[in-house]
Amino acid sequence: MSDISAVGEEPFEVRPADEDKGLGCFATRDIKAGETVLVTHSQLVWEDVHTADERVDQYLALYATADEETKRAWAGLASSDHEIKDRLEMSLRRRRPDGTFLKDEQRDHFLHLIMALENNCFGIEDEDETPRSGLFIEASRFNHSCDPNVDYTCNWQKRRWVGRATRDIHAGEEMFITYTPIHQPIRERRENMVSWRFICSCNRCRNREDTYTNSLHALSVAAGAQPNPAPASRFRDNYQAEESRLHDRVRFLRRLLDKEKDRPDGKWRRRELIFALWDAAQFYRQWLWFFLDVGGEEDECTRILTVDNTLCREALELAQAAWSATHEMIKFGQSQLQTGLDTWQKAGLGRAPGNEAPGNEAPENEAPGDENEAPADLDLEGDTDVESDKENREATYV
Repeated sequence: MSDISAVGEEPFEVRPADEDKGLGCFATRDIKAGETVLVTHSQLVWEDVHTADERVDQYLALYATADEETKRAWAGLASSDHEIKDRLEMSLRRRRPDGTFLKDEQRDHFLHLIMALENNCFGIEDEDETPRSGLFIEASRFNHSCDPNVDYTCNWQKRRWVGRATRDIHAGEEMFITYTPIHQPIRERRENMVSWRFICSCNRCRNREDTYTNSLHALSVAAGAQPNPAPASRFRDNYQAEESRLHDRVRFLRRLLDKEKDRPDGKWRRRELIFALWDAAQFYRQWLWFFLDVGGEEDECTRILTVDNTLCREALELAQAAWSATHEMIKFGQSQLQTGLDTWQKAGLGRAPGNEAPGNEAPENEAPGDENEAPADLDLEGDTDVESDKENREATYV
């Protein structure tokens, strides 16, 4: 059974955001981790094409099929100068298939629509791996952060965008998604953001306090799940600090869940941990390709993918306890595990551990040691070889 049909009025409002970010989405009430915050559908979906002429023809055809309300909302979206703007503008000057030419005001109007679409569309992943995109106008109101509090999935068959809170969000707090892979050095993140024509100013990009991790630590201490206070966590732009930050989030959430699992709110903490595990797995997966680009050792690549596999299996086991067998998040967890297994083959590392195709049955949790502790693979202390590897990774990451 899905929780999507239970979504009523969206728990946020769209209003002006700070720091010249235009509009943003702000929570109108407290939102629990794992709660569905937006479900929206769109008929403006397409298979990606490459040339400017193909794009223009495709976008004009989409516009012709849209209703008047959608056209007005589309025209109201923010646009920015895309890298292929000049080519798109030239294409709009071509003779149309019906033999006519667009007037100047029509070209200006359609150029704005095309740039708005390029600026606000979402990539859609599907099982056949065909590159596709869609314009989900309501979802496009979410601003970007490199430490987002909302995750989303797009479904091609259902033409649907679903967003879920990955942590507790307080009333009045802005809600963020990410526009680009976030587990990369700030230099690469900013290169990926060029087409949006802004420089991210989130706490992570400014190396400010990591308020979320610190809040988890404070909750752990208050619940008696964390015996000793620790220094305040801050964002740092290097591999070691990023790995440690994600390690801490998972560790704190495991301990909180152990204390809260039999309470009414335990289900929300379980879902929060699931998202934290997936986030950590994404970190290792994204880091793998960066590490391979700089000539990483096979042993380190194997370690990275082993941790990724362990995290995904734990997340899937928890998801199977949190949602029904046919729930969208179970399917997402299975796809995350399978993607990690496929990565072993793409990286040329041979057969992955537990290389069976994931099913609906709960997989064995392979994380060693106490279930409330971080996996040994995430342990950064007391191993001189690992410490040496960390120094090398930090030097290449910055």
